[in-house]
Amino acid sequence: MTVFGGATRAAGQQLPSSTGARSFAITATVDTLYDSNVVRGTPLNPLNRQAHTDDFRVSPSLFATYNRGTGRIALTANGLVGYDFFRYNKYLNSSRYSGGGSLTYHSGSRCQIAVTGNVSSRQDGIRDFGTPVIDPSGTRTDTAGTIIDNVEMASSYGSNFGCGTPTGRLTFGGGYTHSSVSNASVLRKFGDSENDTYTGNIGVGILKPGQVSLNGSYSTIAYPNRATGSLINGIPPRLVNSGVRTYRIGIAVSRPIGNRLSGRIGASFLHADPSGGQAAYSSPAYTLGLTYTPTARLSATLSGSRDISPSANVGALYSVTDQLLADVRYTLGRSITFNANAGLVKENYKQGFAIPGEPARGADSTTTYGAGISFHPRSLFNVNLNVSQSIRRSTPTIFDYRSTRVGLTVAVHI
Repeated sequence: MTVFGGATRAAGQQLPSSTGARSFAITATVDTLYDSNVVRGTPLNPLNRQAHTDDFRVSPSLFATYNRGTGRIALTANGLVGYDFFRYNKYLNSSRYSGGGSLTYHSGSRCQIAVTGNVSSRQDGIRDFGTPVIDPSGTRTDTAGTIIDNVEMASSYGSNFGCGTPTGRLTFGGGYTHSSVSNASVLRKFGDSENDTYTGNIGVGILKPGQVSLNGSYSTIAYPNRATGSLINGIPPRLVNSGVRTYRIGIAVSRPIGNRLSGRIGASFLHADPSGGQAAYSSPAYTLGLTYTPTARLSATLSGSRDISPSANVGALYSVTDQLLADVRYTLGRSITFNANAGLVKENYKQGFAIPGEPARGADSTTTYGAGISFHPRSLFNVNLNVSQSIRRSTPTIFDYRSTRVGLTVAVHI
């Protein structure tokens, strides 16, 4: 579930830059959400029809952040604790915890190096709608309708650096990130993963005031507990060496066009190399970002991209994702902001396989549109109201769904 509101914005606060500066803040948030289709698709088992398709969720949380700047060093630390309460589908109730921070060193005004880390825990109760199986003795068993009590632990750490010449004509940087996901339940172990990503870029200001940059990335992800098939008639699933290496190299151009329009357009080449002798995948890709600001109060953005993403929680080794997003914002006075948005996301799943209770996925196409209003009369608190409609068409159609979501968030900053 997406959590709207002050806690998310607080996580993105800027690090202190002045010598000796420090700050500490706590944000208390109550996020309420109505979802007309929590089930997210046609039931695979009659027991699924006993669940409430629509539901109402209340999610209180506390987010704390501490910033400290000392000379060229900036430190930030943050933590979150929260809980999700559902009115009908109680098995979806879950707790959330996270903590992390970063340490940044500024070398004059030209370079900076940052080290980051984060760990999170999420209770992940899932109703098992799996199909009946027959064990070696011929006994028919059916775990459908039971609750899979699971805790998902995620962690990440890494570092990055960026440098530039005094004139800004040349910039370069790079980074490394390691992330992992671990599930406590044996039935969800297929979602465990280990991921390493390396990135690099170099930009040259040859289209002043714009810039041309070369960028690239290399990523490896391994799923230590992936298997194809399921235990049917006593036949165990076929183990696979489930992992994939992905490569991306590209060029991008960014520059303002007049006083009201700015943009970034990039072209790149993607390649995925699955382990275990599975078929490789290659494709051209793109990035697009345009911002139009006709007045100080009105702005519009359009963004698009194609990328390769790991698929940790669905029955596929990885997916090719195309997305196109548009957003319009209008600020009324100093305290009210209206926004409207629309998006199209296409997921093409590669190396699909069946996981407990679900068939292999082929592709998804999800259309989302919505509107919202943000009211922030003072720095002490803010209120956000968001309404959206999502429609997903899938292959197979068992994953089709239509959902209306209404979210109201109240955040108080202490």
